[in-house]
Amino acid sequence: MTKIRDIVQINSGYTSYVDLYEDYYDLVKNRGRMERYKPIAAHRQVFEKIANVLNPLDRRFYFLSGSYGTGKSHLLLMFANYFANPSDLPEIEAFFKNYETAQNEVLLKPGESLKERKAASLKEARKSGRFLVALCRYSLNLDFEGAVLRALEEALQKDESNILLDSHYREALRRIKDWESRRNETRFFSDLEAVISRLYPDWTVNDLIDGLEKYDEQALKAFKSCFQSVTDSEFAYKKDNLRDIISDFLKNPEFKERYKGIVFLYDEFGAAIDANLVNYTTLLDFAQYCANSTLDKGGTVVFIGTGHKAFRNHGQIGDLNAETLEARVSEIGLQTQGMEDIIAAIVQPKKDSPEWMQQVQSQSGKFTWFSSECNRLHLFNWLPAPKIKNNIIQNIYPMHPLATFALLRLAGEAGSDNRSVFKFFAPEFETGEQGWVNVQPNSYPWFLENNEIVNQSKLALYTADLLVDYFKESLKATNSRLVDRVKNAVINYEATIRELNAYLARKSQQQLFEEADELMLRIIKVMLVNEIASTSDVAIANTAQNIEFALEFVAPDEKTQVEDRLKLLCEAGILFNNHGVYELVRGDRKDVQRLVDQFKSNPDNRPTNLLQNFLELNPLRGDEVYLEAKDYNASFSEDKRLKVLFATPSMLTEKRSINGNSISFFAALEQERLQTAGVTNGYEGAAVFVYSENENDIDAAKKTVAQNNQQRVMVAIPRNPISVYDAIFTLKALESDWFKKQSQSFSPYEKAEEKKIRDDAAKALTDAKTDYFTNAKVYWFGVNGVEVPVQESKRHDAANRMILELYGSKRNTFGHNEFNKAHINLSGQVRAIFKEAGDILCDLSQPIRVNWSWPDNRGGTKYLRKCFVDHQALRVLTVEGDTRYLEAEKDINKFRTALPAYAKLLENLAALEGKGQTNLLPFLKPFFEEYGQGEIAVSLMLLLARRFYGDSLRFKREPNNLTDIQFTSTDDMLALVQGQYPSAVILFEPVSAEDQTYFGKITQIFTNQPAPAGKVYTIGEAYQAAVNWWGSLPIIARSLGFYTGDEKSLAEIFSQAKTKDPFRFIKYDLMEMLGQVPGETLTPVKITHIEVHLKAFKSTAETIQASVEEQILGQVADIFGSSSHLDVDIQDAFKNWHNGLSSTQKDPFGTYHNNDSKPLVKFTAYANIRELLFKTLPEAYSLGSVDTWMSNFVSTLVQRIQSGKKHIETNAPQISQLKVDFTNDLSQHGNQVTYQGELVLHADTEDGQGVIYYTEDGSDPTSSKQRQKLTPGDILTIKGNRKVKLVVADEKGNYTAVKTVEAIDELEKYKIVRPAQKTAFDETITFVFPKNKEAARITILSMLSELAESSLYADNEFRQAVLRALDEIEK
Repeated sequence: MTKIRDIVQINSGYTSYVDLYEDYYDLVKNRGRMERYKPIAAHRQVFEKIANVLNPLDRRFYFLSGSYGTGKSHLLLMFANYFANPSDLPEIEAFFKNYETAQNEVLLKPGESLKERKAASLKEARKSGRFLVALCRYSLNLDFEGAVLRALEEALQKDESNILLDSHYREALRRIKDWESRRNETRFFSDLEAVISRLYPDWTVNDLIDGLEKYDEQALKAFKSCFQSVTDSEFAYKKDNLRDIISDFLKNPEFKERYKGIVFLYDEFGAAIDANLVNYTTLLDFAQYCANSTLDKGGTVVFIGTGHKAFRNHGQIGDLNAETLEARVSEIGLQTQGMEDIIAAIVQPKKDSPEWMQQVQSQSGKFTWFSSECNRLHLFNWLPAPKIKNNIIQNIYPMHPLATFALLRLAGEAGSDNRSVFKFFAPEFETGEQGWVNVQPNSYPWFLENNEIVNQSKLALYTADLLVDYFKESLKATNSRLVDRVKNAVINYEATIRELNAYLARKSQQQLFEEADELMLRIIKVMLVNEIASTSDVAIANTAQNIEFALEFVAPDEKTQVEDRLKLLCEAGILFNNHGVYELVRGDRKDVQRLVDQFKSNPDNRPTNLLQNFLELNPLRGDEVYLEAKDYNASFSEDKRLKVLFATPSMLTEKRSINGNSISFFAALEQERLQTAGVTNGYEGAAVFVYSENENDIDAAKKTVAQNNQQRVMVAIPRNPISVYDAIFTLKALESDWFKKQSQSFSPYEKAEEKKIRDDAAKALTDAKTDYFTNAKVYWFGVNGVEVPVQESKRHDAANRMILELYGSKRNTFGHNEFNKAHINLSGQVRAIFKEAGDILCDLSQPIRVNWSWPDNRGGTKYLRKCFVDHQALRVLTVEGDTRYLEAEKDINKFRTALPAYAKLLENLAALEGKGQTNLLPFLKPFFEEYGQGEIAVSLMLLLARRFYGDSLRFKREPNNLTDIQFTSTDDMLALVQGQYPSAVILFEPVSAEDQTYFGKITQIFTNQPAPAGKVYTIGEAYQAAVNWWGSLPIIARSLGFYTGDEKSLAEIFSQAKTKDPFRFIKYDLMEMLGQVPGETLTPVKITHIEVHLKAFKSTAETIQASVEEQILGQVADIFGSSSHLDVDIQDAFKNWHNGLSSTQKDPFGTYHNNDSKPLVKFTAYANIRELLFKTLPEAYSLGSVDTWMSNFVSTLVQRIQSGKKHIETNAPQISQLKVDFTNDLSQHGNQVTYQGELVLHADTEDGQGVIYYTEDGSDPTSSKQRQKLTPGDILTIKGNRKVKLVVADEKGNYTAVKTVEAIDELEKYKIVRPAQKTAFDETITFVFPKNKEAARITILSMLSELAESSLYADNEFRQAVLRALDEIEK
């Protein structure tokens, strides 16, 4: 058979290690590497970022992090050449050609462009100028400052530059050489020899010189100590730090002429940090110096270092301020993207060979499947599927793709110089006669040498489990270089192997397997590899599918082998199945059962009050809270139940205090039931389960149960002890603070063990509770300890028997899913349907109307029809199509069997006759307790009882309430039934047919409505009719002052009606006032007498206002001399009187008026004489309108009218009235007078007497300080728009009414007037263009006036401007 090595070629020379210092200064090697280097994607990303150092804003201090074999040293060599030489050198041109080729090979989607800086752009950036490249060497073991200065000096020497580096090291050497040259003249050199032999016995002066030349920090420290002893002074030099030395160096003219800056390259810089060779202060200061260095500031300084892990993970870097680091150091992590291209250059399968074609190509379908699996796991997600198949699977054959991915990850996490990606594929080995020899075990060529192409009919592939053996020296818990995540995975792997070995060593008969085969070990190794290879972006969970893929065990029988072993390893406790993800044993796994036992071994931890713990750890849930009488309930859809309680034997004998009384445990249970608030929380009895840990508990319970004297309490005692002590103790241990602290670090495996222990204990409690609820395992005892036989197969049979005994003969004997329930939640749709039924029953004035076509979810159908009509509590009166009119059935025996509670309710109500008020809640209690009715049933039965008894049945919320409850909604009755009004009372007083006739008469009299045929009126209707009629009367008709005799007494009764109980008002108060004796039979004669009196009273009340108004009309007619009392004659009398008054008398503002006279001349709208006399004048005299009078003010009103009339006629001053005429007016409209130019006003008085005052500013001329005086006959000339007010005064200071004249000059609209508010913008002025000469004159004058006042011209300039304008017009 053919070995794999026969179809794969390895180009080992390609992977030779790069020694940066040696290869850079070896021209042949350097050129060769530059010309062959083809940068992968990850390298191009780094190159592009660092090429940006020429940007002034760049930080210029870089740290490249990447695992072994990721090409960091290659990159530094490329950078050294890139910066040291212009880009036109042949080897650099070759480098960029390869760079461009690599970019062109990137597969892009249609329309997509490469998101990289082009090779040509990078090349163009370095077309001229050089940088001095200084290579820092970790191998010299120098501190950071020394390494940098040494590198700088060596770079100058290698470049054959004559520039000298001036530093404190060089100054120290100069001093020593100066002392040596003058040793015959001074003592300094000899003293130096003596001091160094004393202070540093192992050193000589030559050693000191050698160290200083190498920039050894220890040598400098030694020189400083010796210098102080020799000279008695400290060694000081102005350039004693890195920043000053390099800054001074950059200023050298020769340096500036030759170089653009310095590039420091430090391979293995991370190792130098780990070795404490780097002072962090010096490092950060130098990084800041690099960031500040630019060509403009004397030269650019760049530093690029490398390390095998993240920068902050080296040394104590992570302890530094994160913001400081991020501001000064730019870290670039080298990705594995593109590594496949380098590997493909090392590994070259011979795809044209017959063996490949026959044995490998024939199974290429597997490669396609591998590609899809890589996509599923997001492996190599930077490559499209076709490239994964070609570049990863075929080109790196026979590597399993997951093994290739894991190799890249392990090389980074656990790699070393001799365990890198390159070393894996091309380690050093020899070729012997029989094949390759001395090959690193488990490496790529080792696998090729030791495996044939096909093994057991399938391709032999290098799988991920072999990597554990390849990296075995690194994958150890003792490897301090491993990061915590990887170290923990290795620790768990080692613990898993130990657990496996320990399991095999037990040799127990219960062992699931006696030896671990190779597949088991491979599974465990793959699990370790998957954990290490997983990242935040690519998580390779250890599912059965992923493990099978990693091992390439994908055939059905192979999958079965893997899954069988996973199951065995989990059952043996070697692996843990966490919901389908398998986990290794944690290295620090704890024995959970031992921890639980340790807690339980302490007597102080023993649980007390076992019953309380039992119920807290295993509370009653769902149908365990109540023991429902299911068989009993099923008959008629009820919900009767017993509350489940657990009690210890000692609790059964306890005495409990209720309201200060000491009662037995059983009596207390009954009291607790009665006091339970809320229907939904209610229950009909108690089922007590006696908690029995042992036989003593059972015996004690049996002795005590005879003390049960309660019919509603049943007791269950276990037939055998049901012990849960150990389970409770276990759960208390798991819940203890001590255990929780221990469990904080539990692994999934330990958590699984804890869960199993917890589940087992919880199951023991659940099983115990099940035993209590199983009749085959308990005995039931009733009142006085009598055993109750129950069916063992029916858990609820004890409840059936108690409930049947309690309610069997008193229950409703028809099924209904809500009416018969006692614990239903009255909300939502249930409440809505119930309320709809009750609302139909509430209004006693309306017949009960139900439409037979209503659906079942309507209250009329669900309750009234199915509960009451179908069981004869309601009977049909009439039928109109689908509608039925119903009334309460009066024969109780018709529904006594179906509705025994309703029948009993009616009988108990009738029994209240003559007993006065009865508290409602005690009255209703038997219907809940003895008949088992719920809120729905009791509420509807009470509403129906009101229909049965009518006005005989009354309810009050409080005993002292005046009025009965008017049930307008079902909610009113439900509130009573629910006990929201604990003081509510019920009254039963029979109402006779004669009473109903009396109610009808009252209703008809005060509503003016005839009685419909067969209509029976209620006392409530009679009351409302009377009260509503009285309330509709005007206030004057409801005022007692307008009534006399018996009618006044009746009016007083009606005034008090709203504060009276309706029943008492109609049946007692009103009847007594009408001369009848309450309680006596109302004969027809008596009813007729009542009717006559009420009609007479009603007529009187309704005519009171009209009577008063007639009195007013008659007396006013006499005052004004009206020919009759008719409205029209009185109206004419008022008009005639008013027309005969002088203007002074008519003036409502005359100062002579008093409160009586003024209204008579103010209100002169006589068209509606009644409104004037009955509303306007009475309100003006503060009497209010007639309809609101509560006393008779007729005489007062008439007297004031008469007094006012007389005052006007005798006391008004005789002032001559103003006469006004105009000259030059154009038109007059009311007070407005229009004119043009000038208006002449002629002012005079009727008799030429008096003085005329006027104002032109709109103020009042009777009082204004601006007023002016005219003599009757004077004229007043008005110009412009003016509001003139004039008044005449006599010698006594009396004034006439003020006359207003609004004079409007028509010519004003032709004026040009600038706005008063001046602005910086153009002014827009609106005026009317003149139509005649006078208007034109106004326009011209106004324009010239505005220009003159504008300050645009001096006086002489303005005149000249106007003249020039006239001249121009004339031309």
